Amino acid sequence: QEAERRAREAERQKPGPKVRGDIRADVATYAAFCAACAADPNNLFAIMIDYGIQSPQAREELDELWQERFDDHAALQQQWEQLFKHYRGQQ
Repeated sequence: QEAERRAREAERQKPGPKVRGDIRADVATYAAFCAACAADPNNLFAIMIDYGIQSPQAREELDELWQERFDDHAALQQQWEQLFKHYRGQQ
C-alpha cells in the first residue's frame, strides 16, 4: 500500500496544467481542474483537495456556479472549452 501511495503522489507531481487562481472566479483554474479530473478519474478526491475543494458537495456547488455562468454567457463557456482542450492536450 505504501508503494501505491508513493506512485499516486509521484503521478500528482508530474508536470501538467497547474493553473492556480480562485477556482470560483477564474475560468482558467476551473478548466484546469476539470481537465485534471477528466485525465485521472480514479484520483478525483486527491485532485479536488489539490484545488482546494474539500468535499463532493463543494464540487457540486462549484459545478453549479460555473454552469449558471455558462448559461448566462456563451462566450465564457467557449473560453472554458478552449482552455479545457488546451489543458487536456498537456496531459
